[in-house]
Amino acid sequence: MGCFSASAPAKAIIVGEHFVVWGSKALATALSLRAAVRLCVRAGGPEVRISSRELGLRCLVWPKCDCPELRNLHAVVAAAQSSLGLKLSESVNAEVSSPIPIAAGLGSSAAVAVAFAAALMLAYYGSVERDAVNRLAYEAERVAHGRPSGIDNTVATYGGTIIYSRRAGFERLNTKLNEAVLLVVDSGQRRATRKAVERALRFRDRLGPGAGELVAFVDRLVDLAVSAARAGNFDALGAVMNLAHGMLVGVGVSTPALDRIVEALRSEPGVYGAKLTGAGLGGVVIALVAPDAAEDAASRVRPLAKAVFAVGAEEEGVREEA
Repeated sequence: MGCFSASAPAKAIIVGEHFVVWGSKALATALSLRAAVRLCVRAGGPEVRISSRELGLRCLVWPKCDCPELRNLHAVVAAAQSSLGLKLSESVNAEVSSPIPIAAGLGSSAAVAVAFAAALMLAYYGSVERDAVNRLAYEAERVAHGRPSGIDNTVATYGGTIIYSRRAGFERLNTKLNEAVLLVVDSGQRRATRKAVERALRFRDRLGPGAGELVAFVDRLVDLAVSAARAGNFDALGAVMNLAHGMLVGVGVSTPALDRIVEALRSEPGVYGAKLTGAGLGGVVIALVAPDAAEDAASRVRPLAKAVFAVGAEEEGVREEA
């Protein structure tokens, strides 16, 4: 009995969206935007109810799920029962609070799933075991996205900056990204993820055998980005981000609204680079910005955006909250 809280960070892909599905590497980092879950266990049940202020929902998610939007959290409970032997005999009520834009390419669903899994572990096992949390959240991502890469739940669980490929899995990196500001600009356009993925795959099919050469080129771009991030060479990293956005425009997954935000950001002194992040066709633009230029850059794009966040690269992943 009692209440338990945990939080987990959002993520942004710096280089490699879509191409990572084709086999390239991708560079991603956790952001200091965190989803939080406060979970209370009381007599009654067994049942799990979730409330979300951002979604305007209060739903039963276990033993059945009344809200399609929260099927991923039903999957966390199911996975905890099958893999951890969790036995629910009480009433569990969890409140989700998150500033992370929803359906915008920042891993909102994964951050919530990771925080929920961690709070559940705190309540029933007394501690957070990150590998177990990551496995539970991956099951949630399977429900949310079908065949996820695992980037979102891994970054939300462990934090930091990672390089990922389907060939080699995940590698955590030491970088100097926390010496710059990451400006997160929510366009207000909800992503059309399935449409964006289909458009990118059609582009790949048009390339035929040449798609392999493009994957190799993206690998080299990611390597350049990694070297620049490690050295704190933000001019070089920004140049790679600018090129990466141009490639996504060519693939057909940007929009005029995203391009306007990117161009407005690039016109500001102190902005090293800007690009869409995530699937595209809506969602979010990220920009790498000098700390003393962040407020001016944010002011420049606020009229074009639903919301603007000046954040940092987050080293810490899931954590217990007071």
